[in-house]
Amino acid sequence: TSTRRVKIPTSCKGLLIKTTTKRIVSRFNAVLPVTSTFKSFDMFFYTDTRVVRLINTDYDRAVLIANFIKEQLGIDYVVK
Repeated sequence: TSTRRVKIPTSCKGLLIKTTTKRIVSRFNAVLPVTSTFKSFDMFFYTDTRVVRLINTDYDRAVLIANFIKEQLGIDYVVK
């Protein structure tokens, strides 16, 4: 839970969960580069005209948040 307020746009059509693949390059002993990739799930509220970013997180947490919003506010979600 958070005390940060979430602004839901008027005439919100739904919640979009979009998968993105991100790459991280780190340095081993400050010399040898090590590249790793991971999936991130970005969550957005969408309307007919715009998209408002909510949070980016892992898949399990994204679905838990989306189910909570669906139960409490009646806003359905889509996973792409």
